[in-house]
Amino acid sequence: MPAKKHSPPPDEFLPIWFKLKPSFYTRLKSVATNTGVTMPEALVAALRQYEQSLKAQPTNGTGTNGSGTNGHEAGSPAALSELRWRNVPAEERQKIARDLAEKRWAKKRIPKAK
Repeated sequence: MPAKKHSPPPDEFLPIWFKLKPSFYTRLKSVATNTGVTMPEALVAALRQYEQSLKAQPTNGTGTNGSGTNGHEAGSPAALSELRWRNVPAEERQKIARDLAEKRWAKKRIPKAK
């Protein structure tokens, strides 16, 4: 009888430590040595600092990264579009969108044959 092959457990059951590359531990050890703390202390301090930096970022109520473009990469078409329409009142946006839709569909209308 052939031996059973064990399949690896799904990712959600693997502890995070088994997913990290060896270079992570090398860098963690280097940081801990240079700062004079243990590896767990360095990791906890880094997490605290990261959490504080996230809290310190202004969001202006427009997104998570504080750029005001709802997380879009600066210079991307989505970010530029958002910046373009940010100061346009809702009524004007609706009117412009309605006019553009009418123009678009007016081109495709084919008169019905009777």
